[in-house]
Amino acid sequence: MKHRFTAFFLAGLLAGTAGAAQAQCTEQTRVRLSFDDARGDLLRAAAIRGALERTPMFFYREQDEHLVCLDSIPLLRDWVPPRDSTMFEILAPSSRFTIHTEYPRERNNGGLVETVGLNAAVDFGIAARWKWFSAVFAPRLTYQQNDFFPVPETNWAGRSQWANPYHFAIDLPKRFGSRGWSEFQWGATRIQAEYGPVSAGFSTANMWVGSTRLFPLMMSNTAPGFPHAFVSVRPFSAWITDIEINSFWGQVSESDYFDGDVTNDQHVITGFQVGFAPHFIPGLQFGFARVYHDVEDFGEAGIGGLLEMTWDSPFFTGGGNRRGNAIGFLYGRFVLPESGFEVFGEWSREDTPYNLEDIFREPDWTQAYALGFQKLIQHDRSMSSFWGELVHLGLSKPTFLGHGDFSMYTHSAVRQGHTHRGQILGAAVGPGSDAQTLGFDHIRQRSRAGIFIERTRYDDDTYYRYFSRRYGEARHQVELTIGGNYLHRLGAFEVEGGVNWSMRYDRDFMALVVADPPKDVQHNWNPWFRVSWRPELVAPLLP
Repeated sequence: MKHRFTAFFLAGLLAGTAGAAQAQCTEQTRVRLSFDDARGDLLRAAAIRGALERTPMFFYREQDEHLVCLDSIPLLRDWVPPRDSTMFEILAPSSRFTIHTEYPRERNNGGLVETVGLNAAVDFGIAARWKWFSAVFAPRLTYQQNDFFPVPETNWAGRSQWANPYHFAIDLPKRFGSRGWSEFQWGATRIQAEYGPVSAGFSTANMWVGSTRLFPLMMSNTAPGFPHAFVSVRPFSAWITDIEINSFWGQVSESDYFDGDVTNDQHVITGFQVGFAPHFIPGLQFGFARVYHDVEDFGEAGIGGLLEMTWDSPFFTGGGNRRGNAIGFLYGRFVLPESGFEVFGEWSREDTPYNLEDIFREPDWTQAYALGFQKLIQHDRSMSSFWGELVHLGLSKPTFLGHGDFSMYTHSAVRQGHTHRGQILGAAVGPGSDAQTLGFDHIRQRSRAGIFIERTRYDDDTYYRYFSRRYGEARHQVELTIGGNYLHRLGAFEVEGGVNWSMRYDRDFMALVVADPPKDVQHNWNPWFRVSWRPELVAPLLP
């Protein structure tokens, strides 16, 4: 499937090298992956086959570098050439072009706003590593044609005409203005220092936090990366379990199509994540995380305030509501290496519980969840995978029964919600939505092919608030998407393309505001093409 991320378990292969797989490993190499890369399929497959035993990995930052064992999966040697650990590196430059014919459709596109018409992204960069220091300069250039397509009118006072008309407390424009634009983004640029398993630095890279392949509840790469400082601890053994720890402090911005208040254009975001892999249950990994949006901007918060925002309880307020938006998350994953099978899931509660009793009484209040699986079929020189995933962000039963009016990723104090520059930071389908996806991929020595089918029901919260009493079950905003892709290696070049076809009923509920509306069905074609150049590694900086 186009724009899915499968490499976030890459760092766990380090433990596979240091642990069970160490005796069999004859050759190691460092690998640097972007979120949408064929190598991610192979590396996650290596993890499922046992290289991730006793090691969690729920946190991945784009263009991070990790050590892997090339013996894990035979195909790794065809896709990941060995290289030294200390060197200067030219990052694989790539160009991607995508077209939408009828309406835009966002899915983990790294800050490229997918508009109607032609959209393009060019990625390039360099990286250097020397002893304990590393740096990456990996900017992105984007172009969005942004041709006309109809959107519902906004009636909120003081809001842009393009702002979301159904959710007041989120910066999620229905259209990014009326003209096309091009943009320079810092992309996955970072500087970092390491000592043992501990690393610290500054980055603008996207982060992927969670166990899912498509729809992580906390952090995906649908929005562009935001500037942040970070401290991370790679997986290490602590008595009966392996542990990983990650924290970050950053600043997110609102889009140009939200409100006219210049005093709230930026605000603080912090995050904290811990993962565990108990030694006594091989294959099990679980963890928790917390993300917090504060109304202050980064400069006003101070170091003490930033630390307090980060390390408060992920689920309990201890009394009263916070002035900002704190969201807690739980993750889990279980792998059966011999059968090549994994299951994974995430659960979140947007409204921070008052205490433990609050969780016992109404655990489903403001909840969201995601579940998925993957089954590998390995051949001599190829590999297949069958996978599926579902995500649910819609209204919970307590909401229907009158507890309150609420949607995932929205907040009354931090009006921009869980977004950055007008795009969702979490699951791409957005507030009130749910999706179910099935896919099949096949990878060979020089090629990869995949197909998928997805059913998405968008913004059911809005439908139940405004339209369900009139139309009952008949006019939900539902979309069916079928897509396929193919990649082939031609020397140093990788050429990839695909096409997705979508059929959506009652897009944005625009037809429902008139009496006796006819059925509104729209068909969107989304062809796309990408070419990447992967040069051989150049000489190291030092002998």
